Amino acid sequence: MIPGESYLFPGETKYIIRTEIDHGKDKAQDLDFKIDGLGYWASKSNVQIYPLSILEDQTKFSLNSSGQLELFAIAQNQSDYNFRDTEIAVVVWGRNQQILEVNYTTLNNFYAKTKREFRMRWARDFRPEMERIEIRPQTNIYDPNNFLELEKLKNNPEEKPGEYRDI
Repeated sequence: MIPGESYLFPGETKYIIRTEIDHGKDKAQDLDFKIDGLGYWASKSNVQIYPLSILEDQTKFSLNSSGQLELFAIAQNQSDYNFRDTEIAVVVWGRNQQILEVNYTTLNNFYAKTKREFRMRWARDFRPEMERIEIRPQTNIYDPNNFLELEKLKNNPEEKPGEYRDI
């Protein structure tokens, strides 16, 4: 059992990527998934969707010097809030709606009205098999600890927002 917490907006599809599951050399065939301890449901009209996005025209693949496939992309926080943790989930789809690859990363201290560069790496080049890719930024707006306090940022000069920062 791998416990965790998350959230789901009304009408949203959510990818939960857990890389710590060891399935050996075999591909996982079945997974028992249980939603437990639901908080509360809110009307869709009461939910404010956070404006996080990926700049698709700035998204590109390349092979690095080690032969790994790298995804370079830019995430944008268009909101008025500074987020402590923003997850980026990537799902690569192949023919017949088969998932080829998944990956994720976390952007720490993602400031309001800024853009952040990020990179992801895979051991193999799956581009010839790729039909489409989904890159989804998400942050938990229901966790009050996920919002960076402005006073703390003012008192720590190393925590200043920047236009582009690679993690």
